[in-house]
Amino acid sequence: MHQQRSSRLCLLEASKVRNQHSTLMNGMLLAYGEAKLEQKWGKPRLFAHSSFFEHLSPQGQKTVDFVQVPVMDPTRRRLLRKSLLEAWVVFSRLWSLHKNDVLLVTSLLPSAAVIVELMKFLFPSKRLILMVHGEIAGAGDVSRRRWGSFGFYVNIWFGIRKFGHPSALACIDAFIAEEILRRFGDAVRREEIFVIPHPLATLPKVSPREPGVVRCCFVGFDTPNKGYAVFQKVAQVVPTVQFHVIGDGVDRDIVGGGEKPLVSMESYLHAIASCDIAVFPYTAGYSASLSAAALDALSCGLHLVATRRGCFVALAEELGDDCITLFDDEDELKLLLSDKNFVADKAASRQTRLAKIANSRYGSRSVAQAINRLMESCGHPPRITERNICEN
Repeated sequence: MHQQRSSRLCLLEASKVRNQHSTLMNGMLLAYGEAKLEQKWGKPRLFAHSSFFEHLSPQGQKTVDFVQVPVMDPTRRRLLRKSLLEAWVVFSRLWSLHKNDVLLVTSLLPSAAVIVELMKFLFPSKRLILMVHGEIAGAGDVSRRRWGSFGFYVNIWFGIRKFGHPSALACIDAFIAEEILRRFGDAVRREEIFVIPHPLATLPKVSPREPGVVRCCFVGFDTPNKGYAVFQKVAQVVPTVQFHVIGDGVDRDIVGGGEKPLVSMESYLHAIASCDIAVFPYTAGYSASLSAAALDALSCGLHLVATRRGCFVALAEELGDDCITLFDDEDELKLLLSDKNFVADKAASRQTRLAKIANSRYGSRSVAQAINRLMESCGHPPRITERNICEN
């Protein structure tokens, strides 16, 4: 008797370095390990940049066989060169893929996805899945379809798919899948979209917050669409709350001054967990995407105060107003954070929130079930076959 090897999950992060998207990958790996999916599908393989792998937790690193691939730093990218590099990395991995294995590309520039869709016919038997994040939002906004924009390439990408479906898609939340079907129903079928919820980060052990000034944080990079300027203005007029910016490798007190470096995923999560409320004053985008920073804040038990962007509405529908408070404008945000009863109540409800979100669709069990469904649809579980030869 001989046991044929099952399909193997191969994860490719072709676009990010250091801690970019690292909580997404780390959460998927931990969910895979906790559910003991290795017993069914074997140990997964991760293709990524070494700096990305180094930002995974020790347990996440143990879960995979790691293989380094070249990745261009997104902060210094040149669109053409980066797109060509990403496409080349995808094709090189497809070329080396075992015939039954599944390649899940966890992020890819839409311009690179265009190249992959055009050339995927060279690998007709290989199982390829491309994960969609926020790119889909730009496709529906006419003002963002200008030459060279994400929306421009997303529309080309899905236009190519109308002539065939060489690759499947994965989304980090169900509402993104529904948005894709609404906008591009003639280019993708429902059965070709797999939803793998963005997993919650694993919270490191932290000392209980001592009573005192409530800490409020902005998590992520300072980009115009994320409303950082709004956060700054509110910080100047609400003296009863301490305001921190956590991201880009530092934890900075924007009113009191001072900052400390965040050199690992654990230090990043510790910095978030030392706060009570996370503010997401996003002004644009994220109508068809999900904020990884928001999931990181929820993972640490923070209450979210956020604008009515699509991703926050979806989170509020799933988790309720005891986890997320939505606001409409800057004045309403000022009133919320100036309300001592509101901030005190939210600061005191951390354990209730942690228990609730662990059982949500973003929890480890739900993520593991989604990965297993993907593998059952695309891969082949091991089976026993007879051989007329002696096995050693």
